[in-house]
Amino acid sequence: MAILNFPEFTRDSDEFWAAIPMQYREQILSNVFCSRCREAVEIVDYSDAIIKGDLLLKGKCATCGHDVARLVEGS
Repeated sequence: MAILNFPEFTRDSDEFWAAIPMQYREQILSNVFCSRCREAVEIVDYSDAIIKGDLLLKGKCATCGHDVARLVEGS
């Protein structure tokens, strides 16, 4: 399971992430599509960005190390 604290998150990203219930955070981190593995994988070594009110997580596939990303839409 991925680590759910974000020491490198910006303040805006941290607030965005904290507003998401814990069970959904876990689902988000373990359900990222990897184009190399061709399936949903866990994201590791990720960083964040807020883009137009959405949270973008960019990191690596836990299985093969390929670059992956997950967009979490804001309200």
